[in-house]
Parts: sequence; C-alpha cells; structure tokens
Amino acid sequence: MAKPIPTTSFDIILETPKPRPKLTTVTIVLAILAVVGVLGGMILLVLLALDVFYIPYLTEFAKFLALILSPFVPFLFPGFLGVFLKICQHKTWPRKKAWIFITGSWGFQHFQRAVTDAVTLYGGGDVCGLKECKGKWVEWILVGVVVMCQIGGWKWDGGYVDLCIETIIMDEAERQARADEAKIAKGEMPEGTDLEKADKFEGVVYKSADEEKKELMSRDEMAV
Repeated sequence: MAKPIPTTSFDIILETPKPRPKLTTVTIVLAILAVVGVLGGMILLVLLALDVFYIPYLTEFAKFLALILSPFVPFLFPGFLGVFLKICQHKTWPRKKAWIFITGSWGFQHFQRAVTDAVTLYGGGDVCGLKECKGKWVEWILVGVVVMCQIGGWKWDGGYVDLCIETIIMDEAERQARADEAKIAKGEMPEGTDLEKADKFEGVVYKSADEEKKELMSRDEMAV
C-alpha cells in the first residue's frame, strides 16, 4: 500500500475563516440618516439658542441647554487642538493621515469662535477684564498650556489621549490582520509579504529544502 505523500512547499494549506456578516443597504441608510439627524439637530439647537429664528418650547430648551453647556465651551478648542497635535507628533501608522484630517476638522469647527474670542480680548486696543471675559481668558490660557506641553513633551492630559491613540492603532492593526487572513483564504497574498524569508505565514505551511530533498529521495526509492 502506497504511503501518503507529505505536503511540500507547493501544497499550501489554508484555513478558511467563517465569512463575516455584510452590512445591508438598510443598515447603511439608517446609519447615514442617524448621523445626518444628529448633526442637523445640533445645528438647529445652536441656531435656536442664537435667536436666529423661534420655535415654541424648542427655543427655550435650546437656550437652557446652552446655559448648561456654556461653562465647558472654553475647554473645547484647547482640547481638540491638543488631540490634533498629539496625532501629528505620534509615530506613523497606516491611517495616521486620516486621523489628522478628522481631528483637524474637529479643531477647525471651534477655531473661528476662538479667534473671535481672542479679538474680543484685545478689541479696540482695550483689554477685556477677567470678570467680563473670564471664559475667553481661560480658553486662551489653556491653548498656551497645551502648546507648551506639546513642545516640552509633558503630558497635559495625564496620558489619556496617548492611551486612546494606541488603542485605535491596535484596533486598526487587528482589522488589517483579519483582512489579510481573508486574502490568504482566497489564495491571495497581502501586500508587502516576503515569501522567501517566511517559513510560516498565517496558515501557509512550508517545508525546508532538506525536508524536500529527503522526500524526493524517498519517492525515487519507492519508484525503483
């Protein structure tokens, strides 16, 4: 009875992963509508709080909400600016440019208001007092603190933002690994793979040259 021929480097063994569920068209449409609804609701509340137009009951609610959130407004631009600078200074990873664009857009949304606040502080050559412009002074003092901490290498956030960035990088690396496994399952090799240097790569098993030589010699003996 003939012995089974062992697997060589030309026989690629692949473990086919279970297919991941795909997003349906309904799910994508609902997600888009949810995002548009949230953004539209935020813009509507801002316009109502600024008395651009009036809607009964809803305008009063918008003003009440603005009153509650107003103490936190001076922290928004310094915080978003700090996150943007940390992303820029972090070591490169595949989606770094995308996150620079995202965090940059967050900061840009509050940049115009921050510049207006700065003009108010020194408008007309007169310096606005701390009592009248307390929030604006706090905002720009925090901007200076964040920038100096970034230049000096100090952790103005206690390391929390750095931890979030590392978590994002790890999650993206895991997703990329799953995508590479899916390519391997289809018989494709991920970009940047060096097969000459790899003895084993994600389920692809290779035999060494000595093992192949022994197998070929055993085959010749069997044939004789």
